[in-house]
Amino acid sequence: MSKFPPAIVPDANILIALCSKENLTFQSAEKAFETYSENGWDFFAPNIIVAEVLYVLCQKLSQGILNETEYKQAVEIFNNI
Repeated sequence: MSKFPPAIVPDANILIALCSKENLTFQSAEKAFETYSENGWDFFAPNIIVAEVLYVLCQKLSQGILNETEYKQAVEIFNNI
């Protein structure tokens, strides 16, 4: 048995779903994060995930999928993850 706790590397799309509260994917992404957290999993992500998430959030803003307030909230949520 490993002395390290289990770990997961979340995909940027999961973080985007959580931060922007996407209608179709938010609940399943939130449930997955809760389950991993409750079971003691550690979360790791490469630094590029920051650029990926912010780029998509900017695209959602420019395409009108998110309004200015929703965009700012999504960025704030991402900063707190």
